[in-house]
Amino acid sequence: MELGERGRIGLVLPAMNTVAEPEIYSILPEGVTSHTARMYAPVDISDEENFVRMCDVGCDNGEQAAKELATAKVDVYAFAFTAGSFYKGAGWDEEIARRIEKAGGAPCIVTATAAAQAVKQMGMKRIGVGTPYAVANPRLKG
Repeated sequence: MELGERGRIGLVLPAMNTVAEPEIYSILPEGVTSHTARMYAPVDISDEENFVRMCDVGCDNGEQAAKELATAKVDVYAFAFTAGSFYKGAGWDEEIARRIEKAGGAPCIVTATAAAQAVKQMGMKRIGVGTPYAVANPRLKG
């Protein structure tokens, strides 16, 4: 089977993420390839203001990343910036997906959306969340 014959995933990542790319490579089925574009986002998350700035800048750069990946003719986008997908509350993940889809011309799945769908599908009633963003924890309790 040829590389990318079954599909191409456009992985949109914050530049500081060193985990998602190797994880994706380890689980890709035969014939599916992953292509990555990174979004710049400042890494200072020392307080709420800087956390929001990191998310704002990263999300704003997502559309450019999608445009770059469009040249690889990806079939779907995965917006893998968890903090950036929930920090503005309910519905923000859908807005991010719309922006990426418009910029890149292919469907987009967002981490917050995928997590919510998994929780619902599995019938979970209580969940725990671990995050490196201590300043964001109050946002998760909503």
